[in-house]
Amino acid sequence: MAKFITPTLVRHGRTMALALCLALSCPLSAREFTLVLDPGHGGKDIGAPGRLTNEKTVVLEVGKRLKKLIEKEHPEVKVMLTRDKDVFIPLKERASIANRADADLFISIHCDAVGDKKRARTVAGSTVYVLGTNKSETNLEVVKRENSVIELEDGYMETYKDVDALTAEQLIMLELNQNLSGSVDFAQMASDELHSTAGRTSRGDKSVMPCGFYVLVFTKMPSVLVELDFICNPTVEQYLHSDKGKDCCARALANAFSTYYSATGSKSVASRPGDPRPVETRQVELQADKNGVSAAPKAGTSKKSSTTKKRSGKRKSSKRK
Repeated sequence: MAKFITPTLVRHGRTMALALCLALSCPLSAREFTLVLDPGHGGKDIGAPGRLTNEKTVVLEVGKRLKKLIEKEHPEVKVMLTRDKDVFIPLKERASIANRADADLFISIHCDAVGDKKRARTVAGSTVYVLGTNKSETNLEVVKRENSVIELEDGYMETYKDVDALTAEQLIMLELNQNLSGSVDFAQMASDELHSTAGRTSRGDKSVMPCGFYVLVFTKMPSVLVELDFICNPTVEQYLHSDKGKDCCARALANAFSTYYSATGSKSVASRPGDPRPVETRQVELQADKNGVSAAPKAGTSKKSSTTKKRSGKRKSSKRK
């Protein structure tokens, strides 16, 4: 065999050995974590109106401030906005932006409102929604309002013709596909921070709830829709219109993201740690209460988050009726 080992083969062998050593000595880089922030409404769709401002303006400012905070504190994270100016983007396209980016988390930011003029002046509190079925009258009102923006889209009847026909079983499959556990984990963290950091009123055991928002139906990753507070309430609107209010809301969501990110890291979503219970178990719990859901603190949630929930639970809540 020795006569076949030529100088050329020796040189090639040394090169291959060196390349192998370098490959083994360099750790494989983790996949970049991608976060997509979705300031709701925009352009011809103003969202919920107020006397000083409107929903599309508030949520765009909060989204932009949130992006800056996360990019500063987690420069390794890729943060995208579905819109960074006053433009109209169809609901399905918002989800498509996240799907094309292979995002790890999707946060749609909104302001709440009610049509009853008497209630509108007093109702208050933040709510974080995850994809799910909920037939309570109050939740259907919220879903109808947020989903109604599709009527501003060309050909919306064809685009969304199959969504309303989804059965409960099909919705559950969609929830499993986008990792419901991750959605509920972040939703609870965001709810806790909106209460403790932004000072938003607790909505009792309905601070995290399932709903059938179109924008959540089409996403393929953990996704939530955040209602910061009720812009129809004059006192709340003043807060949301102020720089302090926008900064506090952005800071609250940034804190929630930091807690979630520290627990998940930049691993693939499917292998991330979270609630140790099976997703199916958590789905049953979400469906059990048709009026809402209150998730317990999860593994990886900070002590601050857990204690915050206890404190916020003692505050007087403004429940929807």
